[in-house]
Amino acid sequence: MKRVTCALLLVIMIGVLPRGAVFGIDTGGCFAGADRSTCEEILTLVNRERGKNNLPPLGCDGALSAIAQNHAEDMAGRRYFKHISPDGRSPFDRLAEAGIHYRRAGENIALNREGAHSVVKLWMRSSGHRKNILGDFTKAGVGSYRGYHVLLLIKE
Repeated sequence: MKRVTCALLLVIMIGVLPRGAVFGIDTGGCFAGADRSTCEEILTLVNRERGKNNLPPLGCDGALSAIAQNHAEDMAGRRYFKHISPDGRSPFDRLAEAGIHYRRAGENIALNREGAHSVVKLWMRSSGHRKNILGDFTKAGVGSYRGYHVLLLIKE
């Protein structure tokens, strides 16, 4: 009976979190694209994976999300799927162009139309993507457009 009560309490607690709250982090204004709910869900799921591994949640950064969103839209628009754009710009170039300072940076990309759960599950099954999600990064930005998803991570 205790297990049912705890599960019900957890469901109730999750249900009262305000929209935009990702494990206690206010994400209001953090996401730049039209598919904000998918971006928010991806960050929530990434932070859930971090929590399972006793890691602090990533803070949501609007500037990083704008960069991630632009890359997702660029990949969709020019029909490519790579960290490096056809004009040779890397995630590090995109960060520098935006004036973002960091000690370390990483990027996960996915082309998946099945939704946020599927995207994060795929990343967690890939050693490199998993390493980024469970790394010592402190901030994240998420972009999503027409099945293209970008998670941009930095450690300040």
